[in-house]
Amino acid sequence: MLIVSTSGKKGFHLEGNHQIGLEVVYKNWFSNKAAAAIGPNLIEIGQLDMWGNRFKIWSNGEEKGLIHFNWKGSIKIDFKDFWGIDRFFVLKQKSIWKPSYELWDEQDNLIFSIKPIYSWKRLKQTFEISDIRPNYHDITLTELTYYSVYTIKIRMQKKAAAAS
Repeated sequence: MLIVSTSGKKGFHLEGNHQIGLEVVYKNWFSNKAAAAIGPNLIEIGQLDMWGNRFKIWSNGEEKGLIHFNWKGSIKIDFKDFWGIDRFFVLKQKSIWKPSYELWDEQDNLIFSIKPIYSWKRLKQTFEISDIRPNYHDITLTELTYYSVYTIKIRMQKKAAAAS
């Protein structure tokens, strides 16, 4: 599966089996507020504090979860899944020079891996998703993909700002 950036307001969409399965749209270019329709629900993510370390997840206007960047470099994702069960996941960066990320659940099972791919020719960010474990419902995996790519893009923004 591939996650491909769309032109315009820094959004992205999920491509699998030559069809688009998820379309994420940002409020504007400078905003960290994103929205996506997943199943019958409108899932929104927005910044909670001025430091950009905590993000709130809403589903149809109701609070659904929290994304938290910790000082160790991992990203914690807490949310209620398709059936209303509280789930806890950790997104970890594997390497520094050629970054790739892995998503782990609360039992330390690998869910999937994400590798950012950047091409100067197209000036678009693409993410390759591999090692997908079919332990979760499709809607939960789609939500996890949305949250993971969103947080990776935030992490890359922060690194670029710190480097300049």
